[in-house]
Amino acid sequence: MPRKIIQEIPSFDCGGVVNLVVIYHEENDTQTYLAVVPPTDYLDDTYILPELHGTPVPAHITHAVWREGITEVQIPPPFGYYLKRLKNCKQYGGRLFRDFTSTELAVLERLYDRPHPNICEYYGCLREGLFVGHLCLKGYQCNLEEMMTDRIPPWK
Repeated sequence: MPRKIIQEIPSFDCGGVVNLVVIYHEENDTQTYLAVVPPTDYLDDTYILPELHGTPVPAHITHAVWREGITEVQIPPPFGYYLKRLKNCKQYGGRLFRDFTSTELAVLERLYDRPHPNICEYYGCLREGLFVGHLCLKGYQCNLEEMMTDRIPPWK
């Protein structure tokens, strides 16, 4: 199966670059893997992604855990919805994506209780086992820039 790199992170110590941490997943597989590439391989650009032997990363490290108080969207979702697939294993200013998503969920849940006409409507989340898989938001025919500048393409 083809692999897709999610992120490559140089691992430093006092003496400089030590290893390259490669986070990837297999195509059509939700499992995330982590592999460490020694500097002799990645500095020479000789490491080959299909040959890496990664360690599975537990989902509770990469995904927001479902907890009480999260609104679960009804199936089928409301007409005109947009599903935002939650990616995993990214870093946001040193914070794991899981923590970033938990903060985003807290904000969306407050907006669910107190909607505002100028903010995209939040319908809830789709659950994937013990984890949050997708955010369900109101879908729009254009992006924010197009709407703000009245440049909505005729085909939308």
